[in-house]
Amino acid sequence: MEVAADYSGWVKANPRECNSMIDVDGSIPMDLNGVLYRNGPAVFERDGISKPYYVDGDGMVHSLSFSQGRLHYRSCFVRTKKFIEESNLKKFLYDTWTFKAPADEFDSLQKPKYESQAFISAVYHHGKLFAFDESFTPYELDPETLETITPTKLGVSDVGVSFAAHSKIHTFQNQWIHFGLKHDKEPLVYFTILDGAGKCLNSFCEKLPRAVYVHDFFTTENYIVMSLHPAFSNMKPVLSGRQSFLESLDWRSNEGNLIAVYHKSGCDKPIYVEADTQWWLHAVNGWETSDEELVLSFVGHDSPDHILGENPMYKRVLTGNAQGPYTPGRVRQYRINLKARTIKDEILLDGNYEFPTLHPDRVGCKSQFVFMVKGSVDKPFWNTLVQANLATGSSQEYCFGEGVYCSEPIIAPRQRGIGFGKKEAEGYLMSLIYDGRANKYSVAILQGGHIEDGPIALVNINNEIPLTFHGCWRGLNEVNYQAGSL
Repeated sequence: MEVAADYSGWVKANPRECNSMIDVDGSIPMDLNGVLYRNGPAVFERDGISKPYYVDGDGMVHSLSFSQGRLHYRSCFVRTKKFIEESNLKKFLYDTWTFKAPADEFDSLQKPKYESQAFISAVYHHGKLFAFDESFTPYELDPETLETITPTKLGVSDVGVSFAAHSKIHTFQNQWIHFGLKHDKEPLVYFTILDGAGKCLNSFCEKLPRAVYVHDFFTTENYIVMSLHPAFSNMKPVLSGRQSFLESLDWRSNEGNLIAVYHKSGCDKPIYVEADTQWWLHAVNGWETSDEELVLSFVGHDSPDHILGENPMYKRVLTGNAQGPYTPGRVRQYRINLKARTIKDEILLDGNYEFPTLHPDRVGCKSQFVFMVKGSVDKPFWNTLVQANLATGSSQEYCFGEGVYCSEPIIAPRQRGIGFGKKEAEGYLMSLIYDGRANKYSVAILQGGHIEDGPIALVNINNEIPLTFHGCWRGLNEVNYQAGSL
């Protein structure tokens, strides 16, 4: 049995809203100028009631602004409808992923009440900052102050359109691509493509061949691709108030994955290709090698024991006893022949990885380098940053040590508008760190291409920062870039 939960200060952090300069004595590189945004859940207790699962928290966005060797830190809760009402009454009113709000004393079976938590990702695009939840309306925030401006449909007039937590910014095509699921009488997926100014280029809807939960997707030059793993959703007990959303998911490992390929025009019929069972939350990247072949890489698990099941990792971490083992996340690759409708599946990196990111100009086109976190299957979370070369299978790693945990690494590119090759790794890699040994929160800055040398700066932050899920980098005077060659 686990003796001490040294990660408890991360998952049980009690952050406050901050707005302060951080004096770092010149240790931050002078050419690192811009803003790192992060988003993650917070607020797990109100009126003596505690949430049971880490994904039940409300969104808090953090910004770290770098300018000429100085650092300014802000943190702010997203003022969603849910957050405002619950804060005013100091009690939970809305259901979340696993949590059902206390029922009215006169209503033993209360119908569900869901609203956006805005707690998963932060995206900066066309001069605006957005906080996304899963299939709920995103919220626009002020990119400087982090103050909440308004819930938004991103200018799309279709009232049925839905937005998931993950989107793809395709710089070489000047596109911002979204998907969103709707499980109603029949399962539907909405696709929305915006241009660099946030104007809608195309929006279309397709009926899904299976009602499953999907968190992420792939994009290439001409296609949007989803891996419909067998996490089947039964919404009837959710809508009637008998189950939470996560309880409605049924993992059927014997049914395999179904790869769904959609043309971005929305005019062609989808192409479906069967694959072996793999649970996956996060895509690495996708591209086209020809008119007939797609290459898709992702982090795949044989089972979803960190998310689903009776006692998954994201639930156990709040109890203080989350000892593994857990199913490892391996980096896998599909090669799909669209004409023959065949698939080749291989493992590129055998280990336990998560939260892959890459140079922003290589999303949707051929890429060489990916940045990730890595950890032991016997423990929750990750303590190692990785820069992997998917073309050679080699990698560089830096381990922060036992009891120190790192989050999704984001690169601040040294150069924009790049093509395929070594320039993808040039820049500064940043990750929010929790040191459970010293109960300290910090941002680690490493040199891309040399991350095995460790942090060139480790800046302590005077606030409790919970585990954040996803974020982005905004360079100073950020504009839309046209990448070089595909």
